[in-house]
Amino acid sequence: MQTEEYNFKLLYQHQAQKELLINENFNVLDKLLNSYISSRSRSVPPLEPNEGQLYIIPANAAPPWNQHSDAITYFQGSWIFIPPKEGMIFWIADEKRLLLFSADKWQEAL
Repeated sequence: MQTEEYNFKLLYQHQAQKELLINENFNVLDKLLNSYISSRSRSVPPLEPNEGQLYIIPANAAPPWNQHSDAITYFQGSWIFIPPKEGMIFWIADEKRLLLFSADKWQEAL
């Protein structure tokens, strides 16, 4: 199964197939604005993942998640990993709490 770490890609003048890059960026932006994480305690990826369902990867994760601790991930043909940034806030569904990424870790938002 393929994996990819995602950072927004820039559009360049005279670039071929601009719509693919723009759609890919919009898809990631949609996931980040969703602000809803299914779980951060699941250490093994689901065998049949729902495309677009978001997870935060715990420190003890199994492959292919094991190299991406604290990243946000979702499945869309392959696992896409989004590195967390200072100030990100997400609702964690299975914990029913709001988490904030600050000082290089996920912590409960007040």
